Amino acid sequence: GACPTFGLRMAETRQLSNFGVVSLLLSHQPTLRAALVAIMRYRHLLNESLAMHVEEAGKLVIIREELVSDTALPSRQGIELALGVLSRMATAVLGPNWHPVSVNFSHPAPPDLQVHRRVFHCSVHFDAEFNGIVCHAVDLDRPNPNADPAMARYAKQFVESLPGASHTSIKHEVRKAIYLMLP
Repeated sequence: GACPTFGLRMAETRQLSNFGVVSLLLSHQPTLRAALVAIMRYRHLLNESLAMHVEEAGKLVIIREELVSDTALPSRQGIELALGVLSRMATAVLGPNWHPVSVNFSHPAPPDLQVHRRVFHCSVHFDAEFNGIVCHAVDLDRPNPNADPAMARYAKQFVESLPGASHTSIKHEVRKAIYLMLP
């Protein structure tokens, strides 16, 4: 039968280097917030189907992620992979200072939550109104201990020089905005 945690198991194996050339830029951002802004800016170089939105909610922040595709079917495995990779990226930037409050999925819970607990180290909610990670706002602004401003500038120049670095499809951007605003 199908493995209900396939997406999460894939996420567990991902390293920051799996982001390709953008990984150099992400790893040297001064804060997790700056890394998220870079992901949103260069998401078309990472994954055309991914829509991300950072929503301030008082002392908490909701990092929403949705998969945008031409098929109407939401992908449980795809969204679990995306949020698992996002959590791994946050850990790569903040190390032991990454403490999400919760991870939320709009789909129903699988029979066993062992892999979810292992990957996220926080409470995991299913049948939620959105797909995303809730964390403390202060965590987004904690300094990245490995950030090198000179390397970040170099990486940004390099990424900007890539063919298609500034390419975005208006149709795709509108679809992403609609997906994010629906809930």
